Amino acid sequence: MNSTLKPVLPQERVSHRAKQSSVLAADFHAIVASAAQLIQSELCNHQLNAQLISTRQQVNPELLDMAFLHCRGRSCGDEIAISRASRLFKRLGDNPQHSPEAMARSCGFSGLADAGKAFRDQLGIEMDAFLHTSQRALQDRQLRREDPRPERLIVGSA
Repeated sequence: MNSTLKPVLPQERVSHRAKQSSVLAADFHAIVASAAQLIQSELCNHQLNAQLISTRQQVNPELLDMAFLHCRGRSCGDEIAISRASRLFKRLGDNPQHSPEAMARSCGFSGLADAGKAFRDQLGIEMDAFLHTSQRALQDRQLRREDPRPERLIVGSA
């Protein structure tokens, strides 16, 4: 019997598991950070999906989703969907006078119907109502620049 082997004590096992767990968490964070960067840079690509991300990163799709679930509480596919909806929300809010169809396509949606569904599913709002409110806000800002009196503010529905 080899006298150089020593028994592994329970606290050493726990310590080893904790180290493995922290390494796994660090790996997950690195995977998610890299994937998130790729998602943002490729968001306008209509074909962008979790499978494409996992292929480009050379990461197993299940591991990619596990990393996203661990770090962000949602799958990679959900991350893509919320990123697209959020980008479109910002663009429509900043430029309500531009074509919503063109902006939806520039955010990776196949069209306005797809974008409207994402607005409802991801943001919990109707895109038509958001567009109407954004257009009214733009009119109000333009009017306030021309005539800053409070009574000139557009209030109510038109």
